[in-house]
Amino acid sequence: MTKIIKMLPLVLIPLFLAAEIKFSGDIHIRPRFDQSFKNGEKDKEDFYTMYRARLRAQSD
Repeated sequence: MTKIIKMLPLVLIPLFLAAEIKFSGDIHIRPRFDQSFKNGEKDKEDFYTMYRARLRAQSD
């Protein structure tokens, strides 16, 4: 039994090293410009930027 326990790491370590991990995903950047009007005149202007990222990980 102790021989099996000693051999187990020797078998499992190469399996973990041979595993392949793939990363994929995308990034979106969306600018937005807002203008507010009061009484027909421009009240204020705001510029916003929205960031979104997705990351996928796959392994064998």
